[in-house]
Amino acid sequence: MLRILESLSKPAPNLTEIYFKNFLKKVCDHFNDPDNIQYVKQIAYYGVKWANTCVKPEDDSEEIETMCIIYDAITNFISTLTPLELMTVFPVDKVYDGNKWGTKDYFYTMAELRKIGMGEVIGYDRVFELLWDYANHELREFLVRYMSLMSAMRRTEGRLGVAEEFCILNGITTYTGYEDPETGDVTLFDNKACTETRRANALKTLPWHFEITE
Repeated sequence: MLRILESLSKPAPNLTEIYFKNFLKKVCDHFNDPDNIQYVKQIAYYGVKWANTCVKPEDDSEEIETMCIIYDAITNFISTLTPLELMTVFPVDKVYDGNKWGTKDYFYTMAELRKIGMGEVIGYDRVFELLWDYANHELREFLVRYMSLMSAMRRTEGRLGVAEEFCILNGITTYTGYEDPETGDVTLFDNKACTETRRANALKTLPWHFEITE
């Protein structure tokens, strides 16, 4: 007599945990063998993978600060690579029509990489600017998540988020939407974010990698 055995479904692997364990392992390997560039590339790979799969904490300032430290460490490791080494970990997206749509594409990215020098170390002072100019979907998501985390950290300190501050410094009017709980109608109110007073306050808390040209 034949019996049908119910298949046991395996739980989906926790990719965030897997990436983070590998990230920590490669960090340890790097400290034991600091001259091995492969470890740095693996740290960058697993670090970005972890960052792009983890969930951002809501209001826990201590956890947000811890994540900011890890994000900064990942960025620092990326900065020790050369553009050529970075391309072997995160290849430039094969998108070639950026000039048509006014977006950053393969050609734009390669031009920016050549300005640094393919065999030159990127350096921490240039890594943020390069990440903005680098056409790779994983690094783009990493940077967006990092900026979002920085905004969350600033708000826990009673400061403006990165986007709000950018609007103030560039004279862009911002609005806050309020929804009527009974009708569902949304009313937009001008935040008057571009007053000279708020602009001056924003300038006082300007991150080091922002530069305003009058």
